Amino acid sequence: PPKGDAAALASYFNSDISMAALVKEWTSPADPHFTAAAALAAGARVLDQPPLETLLAFICSSNNSIGRIEGMVAHLARAYGERLELEEEVTAEAKGAAANPPSFHAFPTLAALQAAVSEADLRAAGFGYRARYVSGTVEALAAKPGGGEAWLEGLRGPAVPAGDAVAALAELPGVGPKVAACVALLALRKRGCVPVDVHVWRLAQKHYT
Repeated sequence: PPKGDAAALASYFNSDISMAALVKEWTSPADPHFTAAAALAAGARVLDQPPLETLLAFICSSNNSIGRIEGMVAHLARAYGERLELEEEVTAEAKGAAANPPSFHAFPTLAALQAAVSEADLRAAGFGYRARYVSGTVEALAAKPGGGEAWLEGLRGPAVPAGDAVAALAELPGVGPKVAACVALLALRKRGCVPVDVHVWRLAQKHYT
């Protein structure tokens, strides 16, 4: 089995799951609608993402645009995350490509957020009403016995049914059924979850009723 960086990438891309086998199973005659759509999404995969980052990113996604969500997540990393030191050759390439090369930051740990984040600061950074939910969820996670990151990791285990994981997440501030299902699917390995928003519902009504 892969080790180190290779193992991390294999896990992140769920490479142990054969997309070719799934596409073969789902295409016609089982599902003609999927058959038509499959060619438009060749190579698409559901990622196995870090639970804390995914949870806070989806809280930021509420009634929001992709550009603003990206900006909020980037702000959390820049303001509270550890600056990443790039390898010398990467830094040199970045400097050669731009007068002011970008800096990169890891997404902050729960401890870093708990120590520094505040609703007022997030509102000043443009998070709007989501500031209360982000700071509230950080506080709620920090209060979990054994720590919030360990609590989230525990929900990833195969012994925890998807419904229980979704219900547990939905107790956090700003986390409704759709956000909980998104986090469960993309970060807690609950691959049977199907997050339903208005767009998914309309497609289901159009093609599967």
